[in-house]
Amino acid sequence: MTDKNSSAMEKLMSKILGDGAEYADIRAQRINEKSYIMKNRELDRALECFEDGVGFRILKNGSWSFGSYCGMEPKPELVSKHLPGGEVKLADAEPARGEVSWKAKKEWDEDEAYSMMRDMDEHMRVGKAERSLRVELSTWNLDTYFLSSEGSDIHQSIPYSTISIKCVARENGAVQSYSQRFGNVGGVEIFDEKELMEEAERCSKTANLLLSARAPPSGRMKVICDQDLAGVMAHEAVGHAAEGDLVANGESILEGKIGKKVANELVTIVDDPNRKGMGSFVYDDEGVRGREKKLIENGVLCQYIVDRAYGYKLGFEPNGGARAESYGDVPLVRMSNTFIAPGKWSLDELLENMGNGIYLMGSRGGEVDTTHGSFQFNAKMGHLVKNGEIGEMIRDVSLQGSILQTLNDLIALGKDLRLHPGFCGKGQTVPVGTGAPHILLKNGVVGGL
Repeated sequence: MTDKNSSAMEKLMSKILGDGAEYADIRAQRINEKSYIMKNRELDRALECFEDGVGFRILKNGSWSFGSYCGMEPKPELVSKHLPGGEVKLADAEPARGEVSWKAKKEWDEDEAYSMMRDMDEHMRVGKAERSLRVELSTWNLDTYFLSSEGSDIHQSIPYSTISIKCVARENGAVQSYSQRFGNVGGVEIFDEKELMEEAERCSKTANLLLSARAPPSGRMKVICDQDLAGVMAHEAVGHAAEGDLVANGESILEGKIGKKVANELVTIVDDPNRKGMGSFVYDDEGVRGREKKLIENGVLCQYIVDRAYGYKLGFEPNGGARAESYGDVPLVRMSNTFIAPGKWSLDELLENMGNGIYLMGSRGGEVDTTHGSFQFNAKMGHLVKNGEIGEMIRDVSLQGSILQTLNDLIALGKDLRLHPGFCGKGQTVPVGTGAPHILLKNGVVGGL
């Protein structure tokens, strides 16, 4: 932000406080995004977007109001909308001042982006089945200036890059697809070109193999979940249930369980914006420094994710849980990088311990009811396991059950923790990291989609 922008924000703050606000904060943001999509060797889209604007919150007479406008110059008339909800009180938070500027070590060059996308397309051209291929590359920088009436004055700049690939294979009327996403905070330097090409080839091969994969068995059995599926489970089933707004509003199975055992003692689940991943940041959108939050530690529920208002309601210190999609959105209680902490087992040891069962890989979404504590997750693929050996491929398979029962049925953890890039929707979409090692469930409920 320029000195002119900073001065404009200070004038806006003075105006808001002059109208009798008890508290106010302002977020001015600029986003610069480049996005490219290639379909079957042809460039389908090349787009560069630039947007900036200001969002402001006003706490007056115990109620929030929120307003926003495009551009950096304050408007002659400030228009804000009253937000529903009961009386608002904020937990104390130390005012923060500072500058955080994470820079890409290597910026994307347009020709280089096209070349990488063409190479990935070529590496997906394996197998005899008819196929449709898609490669998408996106890079954006989020530049945020935060000012509060309590004295916070923060400038934070974060770059992101993602690459997504998808292969749809068709043969004899059957259709199967396989996709992958790669990404993190940073620029070109976060990608290993050799690994990307290998993954592109694997994507196409897997889609082809799924055409002849068998339907899954159904019933209760031992299940190994890979890092992707187990990470999504941690995010969806535990992370959302630990969000303070859902807890306070009676929409979480974890309500009232702080200090109680909710999982096998082997299980520790963490939300941490300080760990490098798509959900990384230093300060949240209330100017609170992000911190590691052990939601579950050794099977015991320890804390919730909160912003300042829900921190006050639930009796927790604010822990960096307020995030907004853009300047035009009100900050909500959100996750950052959520993962299951690793154990000590190798994948081979997990397979040997399981003996017979199913190995599920990848995530194709699903459903979670945090209020009643049930879930269904769809895997991208799987394998039957017999006598500890990986066997036939299966497709169109799902895992379902009770959140708390499944946490207690988790009997072994791999040592191969991996974070995956993702985007979480909760009325607003924000980048997140989800992760886990391989995990072994003793009593998973498996079925077909």
